[in-house]
Amino acid sequence: PIRAPTLARGQYTAPTVVAEGAFSFEADLLSEGWCSGRFFEDRPLRLLLRQRLATCDSDSAPVPQVLSLFTESLGVFCASTGVPTICG
Repeated sequence: PIRAPTLARGQYTAPTVVAEGAFSFEADLLSEGWCSGRFFEDRPLRLLLRQRLATCDSDSAPVPQVLSLFTESLGVFCASTGVPTICG
């Protein structure tokens, strides 16, 4: 069975701020309903998206659209860049 996150040692004061360049968001890592480790696992994917979206900044490039089904942080990141994003 899936259990709610627990603190193994020390104290935790929510929220945790995840900052990457100009993009930052807050997450309560002990909240139920999501896998808190995904915010850190998705860092390489957000870097890849940042690099790919930077190549779409010209007027002649089509505007990308993003469907984010499995991770909150990727959809939020894409929406923060102005890319039309659907999170499901």
